[in-house]
Amino acid sequence: MRLVDFRDIVFERAKRQSRIKELEVHAHGHCIHVGKISFGCGWCFSKKAMFQLSVGTQCTCRDNCPSCFFGSCSDGHTIQPYRDNLAELFESALQFDWKPEIFSYNSWGETLLALAGGSREVFLRAASILQRVEERHAYKIYKKLYTNGLLATENTLAFLKNDLDITEIRFHLSASLFSEAVYRHMETAKAMGFVVVVEEPSLPGHRDQLFAMLPRLEAIGAKHLDMCEVEITENNIQRLHALLPDGRMYKNMAYHLYDEGLVYDLIEEVIRRNYTFSVIDCNSDRERFARSQRDEGLSLEDLGDVFAAP
Repeated sequence: MRLVDFRDIVFERAKRQSRIKELEVHAHGHCIHVGKISFGCGWCFSKKAMFQLSVGTQCTCRDNCPSCFFGSCSDGHTIQPYRDNLAELFESALQFDWKPEIFSYNSWGETLLALAGGSREVFLRAASILQRVEERHAYKIYKKLYTNGLLATENTLAFLKNDLDITEIRFHLSASLFSEAVYRHMETAKAMGFVVVVEEPSLPGHRDQLFAMLPRLEAIGAKHLDMCEVEITENNIQRLHALLPDGRMYKNMAYHLYDEGLVYDLIEEVIRRNYTFSVIDCNSDRERFARSQRDEGLSLEDLGDVFAAP
């Protein structure tokens, strides 16, 4: 990969955006999308609205994604894992006026592996705390969970719905190499009433699979597609360079791999085919906004009518 002036990328991206009249722009230019986006995306613009539960003290991921900024669990590198923060959740809930609008279940790696590997009780305790907060204030927290989808069987999905009261499941399809099993699990999740979201790295090497994915998302009834510009770290730079030796990288707070317009190619296809799911461009500007302003950030009301109903 070669390092280029970030202004070249920003200018090139802006020209491409200007050619798509259907694009919507919110959050002072940091939220760029078509269609009403997932409410689960709101936490990037308002830290006060969100709490993220982190579980596990070791990597629980069997995937080997070249774009993962943590790196592979099997490559021998050491990374500070997430710390269990159930106590922090409990302390927050002791504050009478604490009312998170979005709650996210996460682990260091694959969330459902952590659930199967001994963190079930942590998830259940968190769900119990959230239920008490909801009862106290007579409202509903929007709860989401990330997964590669391989373990999202009907029984597991039933646990997520009935015991954890999860609203949205975000599937990372390319982690399983766009597995047919995951597509089936997404269909089951949709039938069970979950908001089905796909979150993918905007990796040029996945171009063909991503385009093939679009009509399948429409057929399943997925509501949102979140395309994330790939962040480059010491843990993935060598693998990305081997995959895309001619790729352009640039620095906008953090280093990112430019997707050469892939996300807007996908957006134009969604518009052309009149697909019903939204698409959001989570590029480096969105990431910079989230990191630099989340402590103050926006209120979710500042984003106006940007979010879809659950």
